[in-house]
Amino acid sequence: KYAERSSLNLKPDQVWVLDSFPGNASQFQFDSFEGNSALSVVRDLRKIKTPIHSRSWLQNELLSMGYSKVVSTWMTTNLRDDGNGKFLWKMRLENMEEMLIDYLNVDVWPFLRESSVPIRYVRASRSNRWTLDVLKSFEEAHLLSRRNTVLDVLENAGHW
Repeated sequence: KYAERSSLNLKPDQVWVLDSFPGNASQFQFDSFEGNSALSVVRDLRKIKTPIHSRSWLQNELLSMGYSKVVSTWMTTNLRDDGNGKFLWKMRLENMEEMLIDYLNVDVWPFLRESSVPIRYVRASRSNRWTLDVLKSFEEAHLLSRRNTVLDVLENAGHW
């Protein structure tokens, strides 16, 4: 969504997007995956007090919050040593939340339909973010953009 909103007048040679919904939040049923959306993960991470005692403690805490082992393990890679044997987040969670909210309010469908730059969307075949209506909209964007917008499918892959 950065390419669509950039005021730098830079024209990339191509744009690749990985399993990211192109509409704004009002165009999608976010309730269907609220517990596993990036925004809900960031909000839950913000509830965890730092410093964190160990990576295994974090993994167990996230498992108790209902996250899968895969997501819980992945989140442990976002920790850095605080120099005292405990851990802090590598990222600023408050900034991530702000950016995700901004992302959810941007609609890039018009950009996809009018793009003169090749855009390759990669969709995880098992992702729950892609309805038949969204797939039809991609076909429309593909035709209206003179075939510059292309939807590729990564078979046997989920969003996370």
